[in-house]
Amino acid sequence: MLQSLLRFVVRHVLMFVLVVLVLLAGGWALAQWSAHRAGAAGLATLERGDAELGAHRARLGAELGARMAAMQKASLGTIDARIVAVSALIGARAGAPGAPLLVFPLPAGGALAQAALGHARGALELALLRQERDYLVALRAAVSAGLDLDGARAQLARLHAAHVAAYAAVVDNVHGQRRLRRDHPLASWLPGTPEYGRFSALKDQYLVLRAANGRAAEAYLAHKALLGRMLALSAPGRFAIAEPAVDAALLPLRAGIADGRRAVRENWVARAAGPVREVAPAAAVLVLLIILTPVAVKALFYFVLAPLAARRPPIILDPGASGACEPPAGARSRVAQSLTIGSGEQLLIHSDYIQSSSIRGEKATQWLLSWSCPFTSIAAGLVALTRVRTGATESIVVSASDDPFSEVVLLTLPKGAAMVFQPRALVGVVVADDAPLVIDRCWRLGSLHAWLSLQLRYLVFRGPVTLVVRGCRGVRSEAAGGGRRISQFATLGFSANLAYSTMRCETFFPYLRGRESLFHDRFEGGPGQFIYEETPRAGVGGGAARRGLEGVADALLKVFGI
Repeated sequence: MLQSLLRFVVRHVLMFVLVVLVLLAGGWALAQWSAHRAGAAGLATLERGDAELGAHRARLGAELGARMAAMQKASLGTIDARIVAVSALIGARAGAPGAPLLVFPLPAGGALAQAALGHARGALELALLRQERDYLVALRAAVSAGLDLDGARAQLARLHAAHVAAYAAVVDNVHGQRRLRRDHPLASWLPGTPEYGRFSALKDQYLVLRAANGRAAEAYLAHKALLGRMLALSAPGRFAIAEPAVDAALLPLRAGIADGRRAVRENWVARAAGPVREVAPAAAVLVLLIILTPVAVKALFYFVLAPLAARRPPIILDPGASGACEPPAGARSRVAQSLTIGSGEQLLIHSDYIQSSSIRGEKATQWLLSWSCPFTSIAAGLVALTRVRTGATESIVVSASDDPFSEVVLLTLPKGAAMVFQPRALVGVVVADDAPLVIDRCWRLGSLHAWLSLQLRYLVFRGPVTLVVRGCRGVRSEAAGGGRRISQFATLGFSANLAYSTMRCETFFPYLRGRESLFHDRFEGGPGQFIYEETPRAGVGGGAARRGLEGVADALLKVFGI
């Protein structure tokens, strides 16, 4: 009881651990897949936007170049008006928020990606506006340099004097504050005293004077630089966009795209899918070849090789032999057959097929069906047979007691008759003591029919002999007459005087699907019979093993007619 309880607990604890691991692994895999999809979608949005920005950049550059070419012929007032307009646009765009931080995977909806693209677009336009302003300022300086150089010098002197005066006012204010602190060190710090009021007024005045001094200094320096350009600068050449400055404006977006590519590339889903994508085309080609090659081979066999074989002459193993056989064509097999053995005859049969026999018979073991064909006897399983002899006519009942689907038929060949037979269906023979069993081996290496059926050797049993034959669900014999066809898998034997050949199956698609073999056996001439089993065992699928090693072994035995 305790052991069963322990096994129950351990089994369910292990099951719990396994479920936890599966859930963790599934959650991790789902997260990786979601991150990969989101990252790939965000990256695709950014890459499309970057391509659109490239086109927008080229369009703005072309428009700006055409506008600056027109400005080279414009008046000073037109240039000044454009400088004011461009400066206003720069001021408006310079106050825009900074570039958003792109962290992959991007949030769903694409808002962050669109914000990054919008910022990059604004930065691109701002960089071009600044280049336009700088060019217009240089162009204005070149234009105005030839108009009012003396006035510019006088203006510089006035600006210098104004700067000096503003600076002197600042210095006087600072000195006044210091004197007040020195003369009234205590009162100037106490709120409410006149000295504190004067000190506060000086401080407020200082701020105003310092701002005025700064403006005067900026105006002086700007005009000084302008005068310098007027003295040294000639008219600027053709406008050209400074590409590094524009690239710098797009740098945050490009860095975000690079981060996105790295994040998508380093995702486990992408790592696993990458090698698969590399070999997928080759795998698809191989699968296509695997699918189409059998179809092509079967089509070649069906439409080219099989018609060629049908035109070849048939095989006639013994034209002079008799086609006589008992029972006559059309006789049916039975589950059990009564076999009569007379004095001077012997029965060689598998012991499993003896259902009942006389107690007066003499039984012994014969190791091979025919010592003249040891290999054939062994390969066909005709070994360790029971030999039955009787001193008088006796009846023996033969039946396939170990196989409920097998039936037995007795084929008697008189003297002069010959039949080609496959030993796989032979379970016994009745021969006379003074007329041993005769089995001829006939090779047909030069016949295309033999090669196509993979049977290069034929075993011919010559009478007088009685063959004990078994077949699945029965054995049937038919007269060849004007010509008959039958599945190769069903054929057990045929009279040696018949014309044997192969012919193509009627329709292609059953052969293509493996429902039917390519060739059927055809028998003509006679008089003679061909023997076949009702439900063929040979060729019936038996799994991978039969198609493998057993299939190879069966093919080799078929070559030798076994």
